[in-house]
Amino acid sequence: MNKARVLIVDDDPTISGLVRQILKDAGFWTHHAKSADMAFSYLSNETVDLLLLDINLPGISGLKLLELLKREPKTASLPIIMMTMKSETESKVQSLKGGADDYIVKPFAAPELLARIDALLRRVHHEGKIERVCDFGNLHIDFDRLEVLVKGKQADLTPVEFHILTVLVGKPEHIFSYQSIRETMGEGKDVSSETLYSHVKNLRKKLGPAAEMIETVYGTGYRFKPF
Repeated sequence: MNKARVLIVDDDPTISGLVRQILKDAGFWTHHAKSADMAFSYLSNETVDLLLLDINLPGISGLKLLELLKREPKTASLPIIMMTMKSETESKVQSLKGGADDYIVKPFAAPELLARIDALLRRVHHEGKIERVCDFGNLHIDFDRLEVLVKGKQADLTPVEFHILTVLVGKPEHIFSYQSIRETMGEGKDVSSETLYSHVKNLRKKLGPAAEMIETVYGTGYRFKPF
């Protein structure tokens, strides 16, 4: 029995109802939100394992919600599959550039939907994307409580510092370029190369003996090396 939690965001009751039934029959737990506002509010208080997100939503679009979720430390590494129409080629590209993990074109058959969900969840597990609570030696991270402990003592990170740590921990050993890290912070943030360097420097200082896990790849960016 698969107990993965999936949030479905789609304003079409026929499609959302069908998707919920498909996932329920396959053993998934589901919750439905018919707008981006409802989904964002739900995710502010609850956690899910995967998000099925329609691009065309009333009010805030699916692409905008994707951008907002990638800014938030709690949801930055949430696996997301975008639901698109066949004609939305540019939107598919924007989805992937914006951080979506995959997309599926409507109308889709149940086997394709389940295959894409299963493949993404397996990939998430294999790549070691963040769990809600992680321990790396003397470094403890609780993503729901936004809490970081080093040797049992709390490290008081700023929201930006916690966000950077979340991005790096989301894919251990992966080299994140300076630009890719800045882009995850969204518009309106002061994320020049100099300020990013300053944030990382402060983050390392607060992590103390765990700071060595954040490695500088000179001329490229940073990566998280837990061991």
